[in-house]
Amino acid sequence: MRPISIFLAALFAVACGSTAQVVTTPTPAPTDLQTPGPTSDLTAAPSSTPLGSQTPIPLGTPTPINLSTPTPPGSSATPTLPIGPTDSPGNAPFGPFVKLDSFPAADAFEVTDVNVTPSGLIAVGFGGLNGADYYGVRQGIVWTSVDGMNWLESVDPSLVNVTPIRVVSKGSDLYLAGTLSACSELDDNCTDVAQAGNGIWRSTNGGAWELLPQVADMQSGYIDDMLLAGDKLVVYGGAGGGQETTVWVSQDGATWTSTTDLSGMDPITSMAVGPAGLNAFGNIYDDALLDVVLIATTSTDGATFSPATTPDMTGSGIDDLAAGPNGMVGVGYHTSELFDIDGVAVRSSDGLAWTQATNNDGSFAGSALQAVHALVGGGYVAVGYTPRNDDFSLEDGTAWFSPDGSNWQLIARLDGGFSALSTSALAPAGVVVFAAEQTNVDEDTVGSVIHAWFAPLASLHG
Repeated sequence: MRPISIFLAALFAVACGSTAQVVTTPTPAPTDLQTPGPTSDLTAAPSSTPLGSQTPIPLGTPTPINLSTPTPPGSSATPTLPIGPTDSPGNAPFGPFVKLDSFPAADAFEVTDVNVTPSGLIAVGFGGLNGADYYGVRQGIVWTSVDGMNWLESVDPSLVNVTPIRVVSKGSDLYLAGTLSACSELDDNCTDVAQAGNGIWRSTNGGAWELLPQVADMQSGYIDDMLLAGDKLVVYGGAGGGQETTVWVSQDGATWTSTTDLSGMDPITSMAVGPAGLNAFGNIYDDALLDVVLIATTSTDGATFSPATTPDMTGSGIDDLAAGPNGMVGVGYHTSELFDIDGVAVRSSDGLAWTQATNNDGSFAGSALQAVHALVGGGYVAVGYTPRNDDFSLEDGTAWFSPDGSNWQLIARLDGGFSALSTSALAPAGVVVFAAEQTNVDEDTVGSVIHAWFAPLASLHG
């Protein structure tokens, strides 16, 4: 999931011419709390191609599956918010999100992902190795929390030179997708290590992270996201130097099958487990329209994706999906020819046919929705951002609520500006949100500050 589609960025280029306390022991074991996941398997045939080969991993005959919609954590209570949008002038902060000023971020630059585990939450990110700046050599960092408000930071020696991208929990194992490099981003004369590129790391029972055998086309391409579907890991991104949009599926993180049979999605912008199996959204550039077209798909096996029905939303991208008791919802953005941005949302009862949602209070205007979470008692919470008019380098965090995904209302603005909204997660106690604010951008040593917020679950209803 990326905030702005790479095709919208390409369109912009065409229009204009040629973004605490440190524990120095291995990551603590996350005593198993995980969002209850699908109970059925995503079955994919094992690959017969050795890992590390330049030949794309062949696909076997996929076995259809029936993935159950995951049950999100949360409470069924629906109290009203203590503070509403009418209490806030302009873009002033309001609502239930509280800044976590105590979040331990010694020498850390960003939190890149946060996810639920059997014991609470795990977050991953990076800092500079041995005092390096933002663009220098990096050190992977892990944080754990029981309640989403109090966090422990761990600088793990096994994540030296690693920039974590995503993390998921699967039984007693944690899997981390990331990038390995022993060279600074700005050092063109550095010779990198043989393992440089993308990889998957595993930590078992809280032990040290180990780099699993790398797949050549994943290693040399890019990773957009990783998720758990049934008992399978699913990664999507771009393969190899050509960065062809690809989905990889694995049982153990070491042996992968891959597919490019994606019904035209190029790139994929979001994916989640829903009633129809895997649901995914993506875009494709239309030469006649000179814009991107929205594509929705489904897959029962992770190997073949079939088209789903989606409304005509040219110029839009769906950045995140969530499944809940009232069906599936997706959130994202729309950009105009003038590159103005507005939020968008879609909903579906079955993941096969989608309709566009409404926003009667008008708060989607000038904002983008980046993540969405389904509450177990019904309703959905979306988190996004609103670019500042007086400083284009800063954004303000924004949150919306919908009881059924059909209409959305503004419920909160987060305190403090940032450069980019990083990630968020729904835990049994509430929603935690992370963002990063770059510092010293006009100097030789660029830094970054982590911002964190938390909202109790009971307050996240309109």
